[in-house]
Amino acid sequence: MKVVHLAYSDGGGGGAFKAAYRIHRGLAERGVQSVMLVSKRTTGDHSVHDSGSAAGRLLSELATSVDAAPWRILRARRSGFSSLAWIGTGAVRRARAMMPDIVQLHWICAGFIRLEALAELNYPLVWRLPDMWAMAGAEHYVGNDRRYRDGYSAQTRPAGEHGVDLNRWVWRRKRRIYARLPNLTIVAPSQWLARCARESLLLRDRRIEVIPTGQDVEIFRPIPKRVARETLRLPTQAKLIMTAATQLADQRKGLTYLLQALESLRGRGYRLLLLGDPPRAPLPLPVDAHWLGRLNDDVALALAYSAADVFVAPSTQENLANTVMEAMACGVPSVAFDIGGMPDIVRPGVNGYLAAPFSADELAQGIVSILESGEIYYRLSGAARQTVERDFSASLQAQRYEALYEEILRAQQLPAQLARC
Repeated sequence: MKVVHLAYSDGGGGGAFKAAYRIHRGLAERGVQSVMLVSKRTTGDHSVHDSGSAAGRLLSELATSVDAAPWRILRARRSGFSSLAWIGTGAVRRARAMMPDIVQLHWICAGFIRLEALAELNYPLVWRLPDMWAMAGAEHYVGNDRRYRDGYSAQTRPAGEHGVDLNRWVWRRKRRIYARLPNLTIVAPSQWLARCARESLLLRDRRIEVIPTGQDVEIFRPIPKRVARETLRLPTQAKLIMTAATQLADQRKGLTYLLQALESLRGRGYRLLLLGDPPRAPLPLPVDAHWLGRLNDDVALALAYSAADVFVAPSTQENLANTVMEAMACGVPSVAFDIGGMPDIVRPGVNGYLAAPFSADELAQGIVSILESGEIYYRLSGAARQTVERDFSASLQAQRYEALYEEILRAQQLPAQLARC
């Protein structure tokens, strides 16, 4: 069985890319012939291929900028991170040349694949949804907008929006192209995203499976806190509250709620550990903070997580957060809002705390309940690690994908076998 994965990148810059690469590596370790085609290659893995030339890489970079240009040129309203997918690279052509049995799609935006090119993939397609883009317009997360369920039309457009409706344009292209993809299977990493897909006009008639994101539990493992803190030059006695996001300024990541929660916890001696690209404007930090910037190396990430006492993910909309799983694999209990895929992994009183959306007071209560739990903390920490080992390991994820591929290929071969009888 030969599987070709299409993903914008094989790591660095986001959890979706790391997740795609882990699936690829997990399948290869199981003996599956797995190849990955990307626009931006960050690993030295010889089974991962980009355009293959300096000129091709330059064109890929240019495609990323050109794909976003209509937002600026047309001065269209852009809500959060959005992708038009109207331009692409030669990835689909290269995938076809490899003659795969299965093609798996991951995060394919930023000028990597033009939507219309998907119809050229005449193979069984498995699309792992890293976010809501496949079922929405151009948006990767829709917030309170329900057009992904009701359809994008002039009547359903949010009040106050004017000008070219690029979200509607992208959604209509998807509807047209998806009709030409008869062998498309959807995989959602969380129960929440699967429910959204089943509600959506674009995907509700497709086969939709849930395969949770898997983590490398050998790299992401508990490291003694003193060792982790001394290595990173962090205070050894303080109680450290950690949060992480590629872009901490992204409103969807909810840093404002965490800062509000910490405002009420002044005087307790807690400190904040921040991981990711900082906002351009200075943050109103109510407690002392330590900035680690962006860490793309998994060993360094494991050290950072292990240095923390609690991990907080205050996102307002989230699939199944890699950061939460990585932290828990390192034995760090987590606090999050009870939204999206968080309930799939954070179990109140067992390995963390779920706060009511979007209460900063409850977020603060959850932080205190873990940091001041005494001997119970070690039970929470152990359970966090056990949850990931048991239900969210990379090896289990690869096993589930391989089983899905085999089932899809058997179903495809059955009509031919019956015709010969």
